[in-house]
Amino acid sequence: MSSRLSSAGRDVRRGPDRTGPARLGLAAADATGSDRLRDRVSKQVTVDTAVLCDRCQGRGTNGNSAPIACDTCGGRGEVQTVQRSLLGQVMTARPCPTCRGVGEVIPDPCHQCGGDGRVQARREITVKIPAGVGDGMRVRLAAQG
Repeated sequence: MSSRLSSAGRDVRRGPDRTGPARLGLAAADATGSDRLRDRVSKQVTVDTAVLCDRCQGRGTNGNSAPIACDTCGGRGEVQTVQRSLLGQVMTARPCPTCRGVGEVIPDPCHQCGGDGRVQARREITVKIPAGVGDGMRVRLAAQG
């Protein structure tokens, strides 16, 4: 479940940790022929990830514009519909299709990120491979987006 963080006065959802397909060559077998590593190793890995937009600093707006409350949902982020049936009325709530559940719309979005506040970028990170990890195993990259 994702947690909510505050960024520039609006709520943002923090996504799961990075689990993308990054291949590492871990050919560090010991003398017995085992494919497990004996010691902890650090490797440089290039990953594609989302980083804050440098043009809008993550706000998603162009210039001095600011997000405004969504007209469709009134800033609540959800729309409610009532359906009548033989058993009575059934009220359902779903995310607003206009603001996608955020409650705000950006009238003049950033031209670089399209209002998302993040852009795709390739960056190098150092991954610490714990002892006992072999070829083909997955390593969780905590807090790497």
